[in-house]
Amino acid sequence: MTDFSLLVTGSPFSTAAHQSALRFIRSVYALNHQVVSVFFYGEGSLVANRYCDSIHQQKSLSQQWQEISHELNIPLMACVTTVTRRGMIDQEEQNQTRFDKQTDQQKLPHPNVSDKFSLVGLGALVDMITRDQKIIEFIG
Repeated sequence: MTDFSLLVTGSPFSTAAHQSALRFIRSVYALNHQVVSVFFYGEGSLVANRYCDSIHQQKSLSQQWQEISHELNIPLMACVTTVTRRGMIDQEEQNQTRFDKQTDQQKLPHPNVSDKFSLVGLGALVDMITRDQKIIEFIG
């Protein structure tokens, strides 16, 4: 059995990177291999936003990632730097940056990173690269 890890850097809005990665995962499991983790970096991390909507009553890519993660127990990791640069935070980040010190106003009222995505540093990507047999990047 071969272990794969995926690096998704293509935008969910202007590339087919996410659809290709999701299809790849299904193919890997059909051949009795496994995907042990998925790391989202750069524009690829936009899929972690819980408010990204799909068109024409289709499941959003974010929902599809969360479902496959739940079904196959695949961790979804997004780079914390690229996520926060794109205006997204999770519950932990929201708790840490809750108030603006100058105005004493709450900065962001609600976390907007979907629950199944973990925000991690680039060290997690380095660990993935050194640990896993195959790393596949989906650029778009």
